[in-house]
Amino acid sequence: PEWLIARAHAPVTDLRLVTSDRPGGDAPRMVMAVDPYRVVGGDRITIYAPHFADSWGPDSVVEGGCGGSEEAIVYLSAALARAGREVCVFGPYRPPGGLEVRDGVCWRHLDQFSFDDDHGILIAHRAPWVSNLPQLADRPVWIWHHDHEYGDPHGWTAAGAARARHLFVSQWQRESLAMQAGVKLEGAVIENGVPVENYVGEWRDRDAHRVVYISQPHRGLLGLLAAWP
Repeated sequence: PEWLIARAHAPVTDLRLVTSDRPGGDAPRMVMAVDPYRVVGGDRITIYAPHFADSWGPDSVVEGGCGGSEEAIVYLSAALARAGREVCVFGPYRPPGGLEVRDGVCWRHLDQFSFDDDHGILIAHRAPWVSNLPQLADRPVWIWHHDHEYGDPHGWTAAGAARARHLFVSQWQRESLAMQAGVKLEGAVIENGVPVENYVGEWRDRDAHRVVYISQPHRGLLGLLAAWP
């Protein structure tokens, strides 16, 4: 796959190994698509996602489902690629060919990741402990916060938190984590990467006075009940 990308004369938008499920079917083949009109420039961006409950990948949003934190990676990485950035995601998905490109985003397995490599701008998803690593002290590191708090078991320190920059899903989370860490956390609030328009059609046939809460109670249930009309 690396050789194909290097030989392409335009940005690669799709690259995958296609195999047949039928006994004696077609031999495995590489399929690649390019976009000659897409301009790639600016900083490279690497999203590192080492923590997860179930394995997931670029197809999990539409096949089998995955958590909202994982969906956010799929949507944000594709949006960054459309904006012309070179984006790579390291996660639990193991591409059959060792590397895949989906919607302009390169996908690799966690086994292929090394902190000693140059990743451009590194975004550590659910991994605030990354900010403590000495080999990253002089490199651009962003910590993407989701469902965790400051300190154990995530192992981040006030010094590491102050050195990195941060992505928050809400202003409340930003203020809460800064208060727990005791330092100012530089960064931005980007909310969750879930396109609400995907659910507009389904809402019309649902009971507007009934809600099913499927998360843990401490993750917003009291606030929801207080705001419920």
